[in-house]
Amino acid sequence: MAKKPAASGPCAWAPISNDNLPDLRSLIEEKKHILEYMSNHTGWNASISNAADLADNILEIDLYNATYPDWLEHPSLPNHTKESLKKEILVFGENHQIECAEYEPCRGMMAGYWLQNIVDYLQKLVNRKPTYKLIGYCSHTEITLAVMKLMYLLRSELTTSAGFVIEVREKSRDYEMRLLYHDPNPIDEHVIYQAEYAPELRNISDADNWMQVREFIDLVHPRAFSDWQARCGREAASSQCGVEAHDHRQLNVEKSVPARATHFTFVACVLVVQLFVAN
Repeated sequence: MAKKPAASGPCAWAPISNDNLPDLRSLIEEKKHILEYMSNHTGWNASISNAADLADNILEIDLYNATYPDWLEHPSLPNHTKESLKKEILVFGENHQIECAEYEPCRGMMAGYWLQNIVDYLQKLVNRKPTYKLIGYCSHTEITLAVMKLMYLLRSELTTSAGFVIEVREKSRDYEMRLLYHDPNPIDEHVIYQAEYAPELRNISDADNWMQVREFIDLVHPRAFSDWQARCGREAASSQCGVEAHDHRQLNVEKSVPARATHFTFVACVLVVQLFVAN
């Protein structure tokens, strides 16, 4: 059987942007009355993407204590109050981003290069080459959630500043690792707890959720890629496809420490992004 070529960036996003995936079509049908109400009062197309923009604007209106437009403050949509309509609209908030992480072609495109970076650093540990003790990553929902899924973690959504932690330790002259979730908390600065493993990850981990780094690399490496130009369908390194997907969306903050350490940590979270409020 011939191997199907990987989708390039535009091709991977197209069925999401165009609302052509089954989940998106079902959502449009289910929320048709909300989308049409939005369209009638904004002039925007009745799409999930535009509803997501409206959801972002509502969050900004609340953040700055601004005034709602009358059609949101006093909705004329039957059986809806301001709060119930707001709740319906906020459902669309990051729908496309989450769908990208769920949709395999988009998931692989968004996070395969980042996964390769993680694999490269883990491989340095296995090969006992100089590396960092703490590595931090920060990106957007569709990328952070996608790389978590590529690593066989069971997670369906992320809030701002949530993400994952990879903890690595040296044991019996070898390296073990486990994966954790990181969530924001209104009381404490953060909460870190054991991640939920998919069966593939569970099969190589022990009762305490630790696994051999070598086995983890063998499991996830087929999902990673290093040649982003080829994956994006571009040849020139100046291509906006590759630059945008890695340099702009995946900001790596690395802190150098002596290489001879026995405990290493990878930390990743979702960016806090400031948006503009529409009049």
